[in-house]
Amino acid sequence: MNKVTRVKNDNYTTISNVFLRDKKLSLKAKGLLATILSLPETWEFSIKGICLTIKEGATAVYSAIDELKGYGYCKVVTNRNEKGMIIGNDYTFYEDPNVGNLNVDNQS
Repeated sequence: MNKVTRVKNDNYTTISNVFLRDKKLSLKAKGLLATILSLPETWEFSIKGICLTIKEGATAVYSAIDELKGYGYCKVVTNRNEKGMIIGNDYTFYEDPNVGNLNVDNQS
């Protein structure tokens, strides 16, 4: 019989098991979501910033975010200036997927 020992300290994050047990999500997407949810509320999110905290590059992060968006764990709102130029994105990450969280282009 195998035994698992967990050594913990007081620097921990409590997260939902919902996304960790979601068989549709890749390990990469689960890891990124767990990492993002572990960051302090005051942390200024950026792709470059998240890449500095993990081993993966921007392409892998964008790929994981696309996967999370596809399953309702992430919503991205693009911000534009008065001339219509993109000035940034607002990211919202969810522990629990919801159909309302899905990004669907060209909704009517």
